[in-house]
Amino acid sequence: MKNLLDSKRNEQLIQSMIKTKVILLLLLFLIGVTPLFSQTKNPQLSHWEALISRQLIYPKEARISKKEGLVVISLSTGLDSNLTEIKLEKNAGKLFDDQTLKAVENVRDLWTDDMIADREPGETYLLVFNYYFLKEGNSKQDRIKSAMNLIQKGKPEKALQIAERMVNENPYDATGLQLSSQINRQLGEEAAATSDLLAYQEMSEKVLTQIDIKVYTVVTTRTVTGTF
Repeated sequence: MKNLLDSKRNEQLIQSMIKTKVILLLLLFLIGVTPLFSQTKNPQLSHWEALISRQLIYPKEARISKKEGLVVISLSTGLDSNLTEIKLEKNAGKLFDDQTLKAVENVRDLWTDDMIADREPGETYLLVFNYYFLKEGNSKQDRIKSAMNLIQKGKPEKALQIAERMVNENPYDATGLQLSSQINRQLGEEAAATSDLLAYQEMSEKVLTQIDIKVYTVVTTRTVTGTF
């Protein structure tokens, strides 16, 4: 009987240690993703982004009708790193598209080749603009916290569902891909973890920055969430 009790205690201790290790690993992982993709922000590009962000508001008609949108603009560069073309890559409807494209076009002449000094010239990069309603308990930070709580409770599969929803709602925001990759690795799903990691790496190379234009009640806020 004593041996049986000792065996159960040992099993519970091992499970507790594994759970603690998973939580610690996830905490270390998440600490390393602020700002997005953990890469140093280019100061020249940061200033250019801020000039774009200041021009953007949440369209009144979209607020009234509770519409959200994801606008993606591509920036083509020449071999000398100069900006050669600005193009609407993914549209969210006229309400969002027009002002977003205009905001980028307005600062076109302020582009300098050192804005992508740490990147390959002659490539096409993306600017991502996410217009959305900030709901209570539904922010990126809230979702990450929820995922961590689920892992702590021994429910990594449900934590993975949160990460997958983040990816589905905005596939250009690699936070969800990072989170999904880490959880899959803890679940022993190496193929899925590797796939998410590769997708994250591809996105980090293509996306220059993401600008969030969010509305909570009647207030509009603009946030540059990361330069990749």
